[in-house]
Amino acid sequence: MRKVWNIILKGVNGKVQIIFLANLIDYFSNQKPTLFIYLQEYDNMITDTEKIQADYNLFYSRCVAENVKKAES
Repeated sequence: MRKVWNIILKGVNGKVQIIFLANLIDYFSNQKPTLFIYLQEYDNMITDTEKIQADYNLFYSRCVAENVKKAES
């Protein structure tokens, strides 16, 4: 999959807008499941897919931590 992103990012002339998205479903806090949607614009214009993947993993970890706090409240 990373090869595809490399090809896309290297083939683009100009700026690219990257939006990180995480959808987390909480099945246990309420009787009905709750969907939490987290969005963040990736403002780092690095085209290294390894760096983008690492930054997304960090974003996702923060989303999960925030979701756990919401569930504990």
